Amino acid sequence: ADVQSIFGMVDRLTANLASTFLPEAERPTKGPEIEQASTSNVEAYKHYQLGLDYGRRFLTADAMKELNEAVRLDPQFALAMLELSSQYSLAGDSKNSQEFADRAEQLQSRLPRFEQLSLQATNAKRTGDLDAAVQAYRQLVTEYPRDGYDRGSLATYLSLVGKVDEAVATLKEGLATSPKDENLLNFDIYALAEAGDMPGAMAADDAYEAVRPGDPNPFDSRGDALFFAGKYEEAVSAYRAAEGAKDGFNESPKLMMVYSEERKPDMAKVALQRFASGATALRRLYVPVFEAQFAQNSGDVEGAIGKYRDACKGLAAAGQYGPAGQALMDYARLSILLGQTSQALTYVQQQKLNGDELQALALLQTVSGNREGAAQSWQRFGATHPRISPRVIGFYGAAAEAWSAIVRGDAAQAGAAAEKLPDWSVRNFLYLKGNAALLNGDYATAAKKLDRQIAWGRDMQNFGTMTVQFPIVPVLARFYLAEAYEKQGKRDQALNEYQEFLSHFETSHTKLPQVEQARAELKKLMQ
Repeated sequence: ADVQSIFGMVDRLTANLASTFLPEAERPTKGPEIEQASTSNVEAYKHYQLGLDYGRRFLTADAMKELNEAVRLDPQFALAMLELSSQYSLAGDSKNSQEFADRAEQLQSRLPRFEQLSLQATNAKRTGDLDAAVQAYRQLVTEYPRDGYDRGSLATYLSLVGKVDEAVATLKEGLATSPKDENLLNFDIYALAEAGDMPGAMAADDAYEAVRPGDPNPFDSRGDALFFAGKYEEAVSAYRAAEGAKDGFNESPKLMMVYSEERKPDMAKVALQRFASGATALRRLYVPVFEAQFAQNSGDVEGAIGKYRDACKGLAAAGQYGPAGQALMDYARLSILLGQTSQALTYVQQQKLNGDELQALALLQTVSGNREGAAQSWQRFGATHPRISPRVIGFYGAAAEAWSAIVRGDAAQAGAAAEKLPDWSVRNFLYLKGNAALLNGDYATAAKKLDRQIAWGRDMQNFGTMTVQFPIVPVLARFYLAEAYEKQGKRDQALNEYQEFLSHFETSHTKLPQVEQARAELKKLMQ
């Protein structure tokens, strides 16, 4: 009869399909009501669908614009809020991501079963517990096996917890029934690259591009996979192609990272300047983070410290306390590596980030030997972050203990702390576990963990992933990997890793002690 009647028509159609295809015992007693589950505003629904389409194509800015309009037209539109939370997260806006996730949760009674499970998965991710996220996405895939995005999300978290082969198998199972699902193909590119199957990853990208011809994201994903595999020049070509596919699609931060890895500092600087000049107000807040990353890759560890302080200040002023706390944490870890723990502790104690300063404070207190103070800081962190799982806070505490023991060269304490850490490819756990194994003479395990840490240091799946990269860890991982090879009598591999490590410091005047140690070891090996 009119446009508004489309909702009732869909409900009647759904009921008829259910009566045709479902056994009588499985038919719902009450028919679905799409208006109740989503919105009664046709215009809001249109913007929501447009936002979903842009989101699937990873055109984040366009997706947020449409979804914000949907929520403006219907402030009770829980489905749009849930998707908007996801898009804000991809954009690096933790403040708005959390706000819309909270609003969607308050309206979860309006959500259909699928979206309720999606909200549970979102909440699992917000706890920081990757194993809980795997479990939540397993439930989603069990009940909705043909949904490509959530199957892909399950694969992502399987990779992050070290189950790369299972991630590949999970995607293969989905592609067997949906070979042209763009989400599955996109996630498959990353999973195969992480598994070391670059021909497979490139074939998946070709198939993805065939489904989305002319879109920038197939080129972007190709670049990410190539960079993960250490194929720098090919990655640059792919990122350039992504920029050429759509005006305003800015790959400058990724190009900066690639050029830094290639030891092309001038080109890296140009890429970073280009990003800063064209970024949104929010993304400009991350410029000091990227400058700190560039400084670390260039051997200017001391310079990176100041950049992290700048980032913390700017992000905190914008209410982005989570990212500000991450910048403060990276500042603290660099300070520890340079033997500046006392100065860093004084600075961190002055910061007020709504509780997000407490992780850095607890780390520095642990390294300083103030375990009672650290325990109190972790307790306060849990109180200000009730969503973070106590199990995960325990991991953070164990990681701080591992940092402290490794700095002191305490093999027993490092090993005990590392045993408490999961085998996750986040938060530098692999670096800590590899160092602990090295101190305890388990050189094969050390080499395996450190090699994985180096590879995951090139993970650039999205903007949020890029902002938390901490390049000094994969750089140092090469130094310790060289030590592990040397202890195993693998001279050539040790030589190569020492040279790779030192290539970051050719013009550097850093006081990082590993630099002089590497030069001495390299000289000895070459005699």
